[in-house]
Amino acid sequence: MADLLGRFREPIHPDSLPILCKDLLHCHLGGDAAILDPRTGIYYGLNRVGARIWDHIAGQKTVAQIERDLIEEFDVEPAVCSGDLSRFLKRMADSDLVRIEHAAL
Repeated sequence: MADLLGRFREPIHPDSLPILCKDLLHCHLGGDAAILDPRTGIYYGLNRVGARIWDHIAGQKTVAQIERDLIEEFDVEPAVCSGDLSRFLKRMADSDLVRIEHAAL
């Protein structure tokens, strides 16, 4: 039976650092973005919010920094932003588009 929760199981913390995986090709299409994983040949499409998150990841910001920027830019409630961002990052990690580095305790 397939794992319905995805492969990425570690919790994402505010000080976690999402990092783009190497060799991905991406471009902006208006406010949206497209990503090509040349290893698999799979294209991914991101809406305006997903594209902004992708830009923040490329800037090597922590989850807390990304969340703070998104709350300001999109006027979203912090709890909603936190949950949506965490789910987005887990899906990106499950698709091998980003890896999540955790600060040493």
